[in-house]
Amino acid sequence: MHNKKIITGMVLWCLGGILPGSVLAITPSLAVIKSKDIPLINDSVAGLKDFLAEQLQKKVQLDEYLFTEENLKNLKKYDVYVAVGTEAAVGIKAAIQDKPIVFVSVLNPLESNLVKSFDASDNNVTGASLNVSYAQQLHQLKEFCPHLKRLGLMYNPQSSNTQIREFKQAAGNDFEVVSLEVSKPHEVANAFAVLADKVDGVFLIPDVTVCTKDSLEYLMTQAALKKILVIGFSLSLARVGATVSFLHDFKDVGRQAGELVLKVLGGDDPGKLATTKTRKFKYVINKKVADHIGVSFSTKALEGAYEIIE
Repeated sequence: MHNKKIITGMVLWCLGGILPGSVLAITPSLAVIKSKDIPLINDSVAGLKDFLAEQLQKKVQLDEYLFTEENLKNLKKYDVYVAVGTEAAVGIKAAIQDKPIVFVSVLNPLESNLVKSFDASDNNVTGASLNVSYAQQLHQLKEFCPHLKRLGLMYNPQSSNTQIREFKQAAGNDFEVVSLEVSKPHEVANAFAVLADKVDGVFLIPDVTVCTKDSLEYLMTQAALKKILVIGFSLSLARVGATVSFLHDFKDVGRQAGELVLKVLGGDDPGKLATTKTRKFKYVINKKVADHIGVSFSTKALEGAYEIIE
């Protein structure tokens, strides 16, 4: 059953009048291929479907698949292929060169060779990435914790150079950034020991070398002992010890992908459409950890939190 198509011939009855009538004279078809059947990917798909249902004035045939070798081999022709998650996006890009591809919820699409730049891919691919505007997050962090002046980062240059460059640009003159390279998970402990004497807080980015289970357990324990603030990127990190975590709004990432699908169906070249970055995020505060390390948050910050852990 897992290799079979999950949803077949779903029809979205829609409103509006965005696309020219000639474009949708024939019902367009979309294949949505999911890397995994997990909440964050399902939320992205839900946002995509909601947006298309709100905006299109005609029917859309939307078939949903799990990304498997068998499904990929038997995939029929569609007007647009929507790939959700990195595994599906990389696989569909390799298999489909003659039709538009819109990826959704992919982190670091440059490192995955999906696009050449965020401005244009120069191929048949565009999409809605999970890369964030660090400027937004750092602005929020400065409001939360005005005492923070020096932030530490650990990263593997083979996978996270783009993120580090963007982070440093966003930090500007507001924060001094101390970054250390790690090539293997066992190097995180030494890197953190170096950072602990130089920074007020450690900002975690989704780097798979740094953010292993063992590394995170060590990091959170040591940060609590040394009373160093940790900024995370997921609810799970807040629950295991990050003082503040910024979360993606995955449904809105799906809506961003829907906007790109509309442009492609309207005749735009996907290779010339800019890849989007996450425009909405929420935050979680671990008040128990904050109290332990001596960090206080304003009433406004607490009221705006998606969740407070006490």
